[in-house]
Amino acid sequence: GAIGPQKGAAQLVDLARHCARWEDDLLFVIVGRSDRDKTLEAYENVRLPGSYAADKAVPALLRANCRVALFLSVFPETFSYTLSESLDAGLVPVAYDFGAIGERLRALGVGVLVPLGAPPEQIVAAIRQAAELRVAIPRAAIYGQYDRLLANYYAPALIDLAEAMPPSDAPRLLAWPAGVHRDRWCGTEARLQIWAPRPITRLMISFWLPAGTSFQAVDIVWQDRTLAREFLEESRVRRVIATIPARDVRFLDVTCRFDFAFALHPPDLRSCAAMFSGIEISEGGGWLTVETPDLHSRAQR
Repeated sequence: GAIGPQKGAAQLVDLARHCARWEDDLLFVIVGRSDRDKTLEAYENVRLPGSYAADKAVPALLRANCRVALFLSVFPETFSYTLSESLDAGLVPVAYDFGAIGERLRALGVGVLVPLGAPPEQIVAAIRQAAELRVAIPRAAIYGQYDRLLANYYAPALIDLAEAMPPSDAPRLLAWPAGVHRDRWCGTEARLQIWAPRPITRLMISFWLPAGTSFQAVDIVWQDRTLAREFLEESRVRRVIATIPARDVRFLDVTCRFDFAFALHPPDLRSCAAMFSGIEISEGGGWLTVETPDLHSRAQR
């Protein structure tokens, strides 16, 4: 995934430094990226294979050929889908004992937990203990009800927050779109949470399909209803328009689902995925651009 300060990037560097000197038989593989890649590259006991497509996490973990998954988040998680993917790949987790990760590991009876702020020596001991264990958990128990978690918990919480503290006088995304990479490429699904100060009557999402990509379609889904379906054409920006079939809707939690037309199995995602281009809404008159400051800032990194 992406390891930043809240995910324990500083603790990871300290651990790599400690092990490079005192425990040089341990190898750390960063599956994804971190904000300390330049620092970590200097250590011979660290490998950085790079980022992976959102729906290819488990294969990426299997390619890493590791036995232990390390979770050093210093911010309490509310579920941690990454933990599910690690368990699915057969890795034994080592994690700080707090937040949802600690709760889930205790409930599943797997992994090794250490106190928050544990020194490198204690984390190393936990890693060595975990390396002797094995994980065999049914997939349903690993992922549980996650697919409904966002709809049942996060979306209502975002609505309550937006009602109490309206983000701005202009429509905007309330959160980074799930399934949209920082370079704007979409995975097989992209989830957008849109707030507007006045009721939304229509929604327009733009996608660009580069030349040489596979022919595909996109569905715009809201509350389990398909509002629009359009075929995307290569080298063109396609604006997909959906009418909102309800009144007084100021918050939209929509999913964009991509189909790979005329193919039994989707090809490599980067050879056929669409690029997210922008969002506009109508409040009964003309079109208004939905602000996406987080998207723009990340895309420029």
